Amino acid sequence: MMKVVSYSRYSSDNQREESIEAQQRAILKYCEDKGYELVDHYIDMALSATNDNRPEFQRMILDSKKKRFQGVVVHKLDRFARNRYDSAIYGHRLQENGVKVISVLENLDDSPESIILRSVIEGYNEYYSINLARETMKGLKENAYTARHNGGIPPYGYDVGPDKKYVINEKEAEAVRLIFKLYLEGHGYGEIGSILTKLGYKTKTGKDFGKNSCYDILGNEKYTGVYVYNKRASTKKGVKQNRNHKPEEEIIRVDGGMPAIISKKDFEKIRVKREQNKRSAGRFKAQEKYLLSGLVVCGKCGGAMNGTRNYSGRSKTLRVVYECSRRKRDKTCDAKSVRRDDLENAVFEKIKDDIYSRKNEDNFLLHVQSKVDSSYQEKINQHRVMGENLKEVEDQLEKIVNAITSGMDPMLFVERSNKLQKEKEAILLDLNLLEYGIIESKMKVEEIKKKLSSVDVEADREELFRTWIKKVSVQDGEVWVTYNYEE
Repeated sequence: MMKVVSYSRYSSDNQREESIEAQQRAILKYCEDKGYELVDHYIDMALSATNDNRPEFQRMILDSKKKRFQGVVVHKLDRFARNRYDSAIYGHRLQENGVKVISVLENLDDSPESIILRSVIEGYNEYYSINLARETMKGLKENAYTARHNGGIPPYGYDVGPDKKYVINEKEAEAVRLIFKLYLEGHGYGEIGSILTKLGYKTKTGKDFGKNSCYDILGNEKYTGVYVYNKRASTKKGVKQNRNHKPEEEIIRVDGGMPAIISKKDFEKIRVKREQNKRSAGRFKAQEKYLLSGLVVCGKCGGAMNGTRNYSGRSKTLRVVYECSRRKRDKTCDAKSVRRDDLENAVFEKIKDDIYSRKNEDNFLLHVQSKVDSSYQEKINQHRVMGENLKEVEDQLEKIVNAITSGMDPMLFVERSNKLQKEKEAILLDLNLLEYGIIESKMKVEEIKKKLSSVDVEADREELFRTWIKKVSVQDGEVWVTYNYEE
């Protein structure tokens, strides 16, 4: 008795296709009629036969080497593969292992006529698959030209309305605006994610915000009101090419196709800033390491000081220095560069003198407490003023509602209402950020106590600098250090 296995596949691209159960019933009856012993079943659910990224299919190919069966029974050949290349490759691989592919509905044998018929069937199946993809894409593009949702999870900050148009999800939009605001203020992706988590924001899937989530949101031009479709490169062998984009001529863009959450001006600022950060990130790949990179500013013009190597004098002696970016870029500053080792040593000694030599003194923690308290009290005062402003805006909006309900023409209040609503959104965003700052201020002194005992002063200068320093300012040999607990 010939031992065989069944292979069944059900894909979601055509709901009229036979179900797994129907395929299994037909295969079972066929095996009973032919007297085959059915020893195993391989089933792939909702996967495409246009590629070979099918786990059960691959397991079947591997199992064929074990000589446990002599045939693979499929309901139709298009369940096995929908392109001639894969059909020939895997059919040949099975043949090498002494296994042949048997179709329930296509009665094919090893005769020359069946070989020709098999190639015709496989060619038609490949045509069907390609044509289906083309027709599907045509429909999706028509949706895109009218700026309608094309399936999947909508971008964070948006929901899909009954007409398949995007509408703003106000709660999520608050988080989007906060992400852009924080990045422009100099916060990194990880730090932004932590702030959002502490404020209670979650992603569409209910997870905490991570670096990748923030990175993707900051680069998504849809937030400026531009509907974008067909941007990401096609799947290759079942793997999504998320970071690769198609050529510009294939991408569909509809300006104004969706409501804007971020202004185009702010989006462009973000784009420029991210490009600059990418370039500065190159320091990690450089031959030299600059431990204060991103922390040092020129005391003369306020510009960033970047680490660089240059050769000076007749002997072309190598100098590793921090140099004002404006001096090099547009010649608007004539501040002298400072040797890297001299500056890093000076900052190191200053931290030891200012913090670690005093860490056990009671008046040092009182000094830190006073710095934090002044900032804390200032935030409390700001919070009170913002709360008053918010109430004033809400009162004005309520008056407009009352006027409309009393019979006045709503069109008289459209412009004023829109302006007040935007003011309200801006105040709520600032309040959220301020509330996080208040919570952070309360925690700061305790965190400082922990850092004083956990950071190894001598072993890791880079960690020491990142832990304590907010800014280093340099001018004419003088060095000023602003610490993280200071405003």
